[in-house]
Amino acid sequence: MENQIFDAQMARLKLVIRKHTATDLADFFGVPQSALSAAVRRGTTPPRWTGILSCVKNVTPESEL
Repeated sequence: MENQIFDAQMARLKLVIRKHTATDLADFFGVPQSALSAAVRRGTTPPRWTGILSCVKNVTPESEL
């Protein structure tokens, strides 16, 4: 269940920021691609990413589009 939530959050991130590759996401968040890979392995979205998304796009991973 937890992976389904994370997968849904990542799908929403890609949709909202209009980035589809791991490289694009890493560039948007200003992190190395290895940090993105580590987050995927852990199945968690770092709070900093949520903050960036909130500031730049005014949405959270759970908010309605």
